[in-house]
Amino acid sequence: MSVTNCKAAFNDIYVDKNGDVLPCCYIQRNNQSKIGDIDDLNDWFFNDKDIQSLRNNLSTGIKDKRCEHCWKTEEKGQWTLRSATPFNSNTPEAKLLHITGGKLCNMACRMCSPDLSSMIHAENRPWQREDSNDPYNWIDDPEKAKKLINMINLQDLNGIQIQGGEPQLMKGYVDILEQITDDKKRKIDIQVTTNASVFNERFWKQIVKFNAVTAGISIDAPGKRFGVIRYNGVWDTVERNCNTILDYLWQNHKSVPPSINLNIVLQLSNIDQCNEMVAFYDDIKHRLPGLLGGHTLIPVTDTNGGPWDIANVPLDILKSLPEIESNGELALEWKQYIKNAIKHNQYNSSHREMVLSREKYFKSLYGKCLWDLKPEWHSIYEKEI
Repeated sequence: MSVTNCKAAFNDIYVDKNGDVLPCCYIQRNNQSKIGDIDDLNDWFFNDKDIQSLRNNLSTGIKDKRCEHCWKTEEKGQWTLRSATPFNSNTPEAKLLHITGGKLCNMACRMCSPDLSSMIHAENRPWQREDSNDPYNWIDDPEKAKKLINMINLQDLNGIQIQGGEPQLMKGYVDILEQITDDKKRKIDIQVTTNASVFNERFWKQIVKFNAVTAGISIDAPGKRFGVIRYNGVWDTVERNCNTILDYLWQNHKSVPPSINLNIVLQLSNIDQCNEMVAFYDDIKHRLPGLLGGHTLIPVTDTNGGPWDIANVPLDILKSLPEIESNGELALEWKQYIKNAIKHNQYNSSHREMVLSREKYFKSLYGKCLWDLKPEWHSIYEKEI
């Protein structure tokens, strides 16, 4: 098996927030297919010439340029979808469907982009450029949604992943879920990525009909820190909805016991929050001991040198982080990322200037920023390099 191989190229279909159809979310875009232009998603998966050339390159040891994000990220010793996913076959089989139905979202996370949040789209951050000026959710288009439904009902999929924006806010998702046959649902695992800002019972009523259900809840830090990472998010509301969602899944699941997966974006703003996240996760497991659990620790990996990447954080901060108390899987992974960030540190004056200007921007717009909670870090960034 080639060391350049990737499961996504052979097994996955990713429909992104603009309706672009791709093998994964990180691949470079170049004349990509649109769901509105594809008559049959099944035919696209097996016969599209661009996908066939990608598979040929990866299976013969060629580092395809379209996968540059993963190659650069792996060189820094960091996680990628390719490196973290087991792969056993070069035979194309549609097994996993990822759906990003649009950008409708009620939060403006500091590390996110206008392509994935309608709030950030409206905010118009000065340092961000988006792929499309269209705030429209393609998932709400019945004709495009019908193509997904046909594929799901025809293919022997193992799993579906749903994300946004915030999926619970998008009517199109509920419409699609209601049109997938119950028999098909019982054969498919489903994972929903949500910010837990709301609880849409109509949405979850369909989700619990699937075989194995995972609620991927995006929380990067609890308490006050949550509100300066995920702007417009209220921690008490999110914590309450998180418990409501998990209780609902536990009480109504049809087959395999449900799971929680904590999605944690590791970045400058929460690099010191490992102990707090471990405690939050342990509290959930204590309250619902039968709940299956896991986590996905996703470091911001800005190959263009962005300031949220922990490899671009001052060494004075990285070396003064609180001791991580747990020896669990999440804690060990967190420790390794910090170790790699120290080893591959690239902090420079450009990162310094970007962080200072962005924190000033957030303070002006939202009335709060990271410096309110970490003034000692502000002092470090104020130092000239």
